[in-house]
Amino acid sequence: RQRTTAEIIEAAALLRIPVAPVNNGCTVLQHEQLRARHVFVQNPPRAATESAFQQPRPPYLVNGRTLFPLRPAPRLG
Repeated sequence: RQRTTAEIIEAAALLRIPVAPVNNGCTVLQHEQLRARHVFVQNPPRAATESAFQQPRPPYLVNGRTLFPLRPAPRLG
């Protein structure tokens, strides 16, 4: 807890120790590689009263695009 994740990774890299950060639900949205790859996208809410949130996009792209647009889940019934 005395050092940041970046400091630990840098120290391990200098010692040639394989290391990677472990994210949680909060830090995963700020992960540099995931942000650069635009892994998380805005979820489209069904109604104006619903709040939007970040969700992972489909895990693959074809020609740099997803195969289908994100849309709200259908209502029950």
